[in-house]
Amino acid sequence: MAQDADPDSSPPQGTITVYERSDRYLMTRIATEDSTRMNAPKAALKRCDVEERRVEGLWVYDLTAKSTGKSTGKAREGYRRRIIYLSGGGWQMPPSNQHWSFCAEMVSRMPDTRITIVSSPLAPKDAVSVAFPQIEKTYKELLKYAPRAGEAVVVAGDSSGGNIALAVATWTLKTSQEQDLVPPTAILAICPTTDLRHEHPDIKAADRVDPVLTFSCINSTARTWCPEPTGLSQAGADTRGGHDEKGMRLDWSFEDPRVSPIQADLSVLTRNCVKVHGITASHDVLGPEAVAFRDKCNKEGIRGEWLAWDGQMHCFPLAFKYGLK
Repeated sequence: MAQDADPDSSPPQGTITVYERSDRYLMTRIATEDSTRMNAPKAALKRCDVEERRVEGLWVYDLTAKSTGKSTGKAREGYRRRIIYLSGGGWQMPPSNQHWSFCAEMVSRMPDTRITIVSSPLAPKDAVSVAFPQIEKTYKELLKYAPRAGEAVVVAGDSSGGNIALAVATWTLKTSQEQDLVPPTAILAICPTTDLRHEHPDIKAADRVDPVLTFSCINSTARTWCPEPTGLSQAGADTRGGHDEKGMRLDWSFEDPRVSPIQADLSVLTRNCVKVHGITASHDVLGPEAVAFRDKCNKEGIRGEWLAWDGQMHCFPLAFKYGLK
């Protein structure tokens, strides 16, 4: 007969060890309601003054050279230029420490320049059909203010932010009926995403040497930003099969100029004397389509200066603080 278990004996102790983490893979982070509001990194605050405000519902951050003497703590006046900066991050991440460092470095080197970082709505919560109209409203309001302050405007961005910079600038020039909008003097696109179809034949070769991005990655982020065509215009009205009077697709597909700047009518840049500057890298899967966009600009007679760096990686200017060469 089996002996009864000793009621006073202790149960065996388990040996399961649990390692808890709260971070998530970069491209699968889900945007929360207030994920676009940021705290400026301490390193940036040491280099520049930062003012937070909301413009047409979006958080923007004005960076200026560090105030000294009697001007400390007061808004400075007399800036010659404003750079409206849209940061990359696969349309899913707010500006990173690298973006803050990059912008802080620029204002420290150009004290007559004010940089406005726009914290854009983030996918997948806000896809392009929702986010772009919001960004456009904020962009227009910033354009209205700049002439009153005597500032020339440069629209800049890197990677997916370069995509938005090119798209919002060209789209606004083409469609805006507002008389008080002064065009930007230039656009600066750093390793931009210009064609979300990602069908350029040279991408596969770049994929083998790119240490940052992959062909699979850029297709995934493109689909997150632009899940599917909607068949709606910007105002939400039907557009004769999703096309405008010139046959341009306006259905929030990869062929829509608000999604892929290479589809845009670039003649508006020529007519408004807007220069387009850019940076490309050979070890970047987005490089081939950026070069194709540069070539299209050249054919349209657009002026600009482009840096093409052989052997460099995607968005290498943002790695300057690490001393990489």
